[in-house]
Amino acid sequence: MTTGKLSDVFGPPAAGGLAGRLPPVTATPPVAQPPAPPVVPPIAQPPAPPVATPQAKATTSADSDDTTRQITVYVLPHVPEMIRTDKRGRTNASVVYDAIETAQHQIPTLLAARRAAPEPGAEGGLFARHPVDKRGEAGRVPWTFKTTPANRHVLDQLVNAHQATSRSELVSTVLEHTYPVPPEQPTTH
Repeated sequence: MTTGKLSDVFGPPAAGGLAGRLPPVTATPPVAQPPAPPVVPPIAQPPAPPVATPQAKATTSADSDDTTRQITVYVLPHVPEMIRTDKRGRTNASVVYDAIETAQHQIPTLLAARRAAPEPGAEGGLFARHPVDKRGEAGRVPWTFKTTPANRHVLDQLVNAHQATSRSELVSTVLEHTYPVPPEQPTTH
């Protein structure tokens, strides 16, 4: 406001009352404020180098905790049926543990008998060849059993001790020894 009269802003005064009794208001120049200090952005610090966190030994999801887990092994097609008829109330895991405990001293021989010589022409090839099953029977079927962490550890120790290629090779070899291929029944025509 540059004028000092309220009537200029609010209109003519009402009759009677305070009209003309107040001194006119004059505009006062604004008081100069000291200038605000300039806004200085903080000095950018270089980012801290990432801190390496220690990595745990790689584990499979099946072995990463303390719970019972299912293991799948691949056996010849006759084995699951023979196990079903011979279970006598045992779990699949009990069948596996009983078979391993019964054949534990024969495991090296059983594994050696199962393996064949490397495929012809494998020497000097680009890829490492794994022993193949001597029986030559295709069509292995999956069969499962549940294990605790402690029993998985024992199985892994046996795999390492007997240089099996996997738990599946170890367990299937022992199960196929315990439940051999049944002899062919003569057919009558």
